[in-house]
Amino acid sequence: MPGNGNVFTVLIVGAVVVFVLFRRARSMFTRQKIRSDWLTFRIAVFAALGGAILVLTLNNVPSLLGDLVGLAIGAGIAWLGLRLTTFERQPDGLYFTPNLYIGLGVFALFLVRLVYRLIAELNTVSTLTGSSPPPARANVLAQFSSDPLTSAAYFLLIGYYAFYYGMLILRHRREAALG
Repeated sequence: MPGNGNVFTVLIVGAVVVFVLFRRARSMFTRQKIRSDWLTFRIAVFAALGGAILVLTLNNVPSLLGDLVGLAIGAGIAWLGLRLTTFERQPDGLYFTPNLYIGLGVFALFLVRLVYRLIAELNTVSTLTGSSPPPARANVLAQFSSDPLTSAAYFLLIGYYAFYYGMLILRHRREAALG
C-alpha cells in the first residue's frame, strides 16, 4: 500500500518523541544541580528546534501567530515557574527543584496536543491509503507545524524551557558572583 511508509514514519517519530519526553519528565520531580554548560546545551537544542519549526511556518500566518503566542505564553510561565522554584545551596553547588505543577502542566499540554495531532495524522493517512497516494510533504515536522494550535504548543514548550533555563543560568551566575 502506498501510505504504509507514512504511517510507519509517523509512528516511529511519535514513539521517539514520547520516549524522549518521558525521560525528560523525570527531571520535573527531582532536585537538580545547576550546571550552566548542560543548561546552555539544552537552550541551544530548543533554539534549533524552534528555528526549524519557525522556518516551516513563515509562509503560514496562522501558524506563525501560534508560534509567537506560544513563545510569549511559555516565557511568562517560565518567569512564574522560576519564582516558584526552590533553590538550595550545597557545598558542591546550587541546586533547584522546579515547581511540580507548572512543569507537569506545560508537559501535559504539549503531550496531549502532540498525541492528538499524531492520531489525526494517522487517521488521515489511513483514510488516504485506500484511494490515491497522499500528497507529498516536505517532512514529518512540516506535517505538524502547519497546524496553529500544535505549533503554539511546541513554542509554549520551547519558550518555557529556553527562558526557564536561561533564567536559571543567570541566577547561578549571580549566586556565584556573590560568593
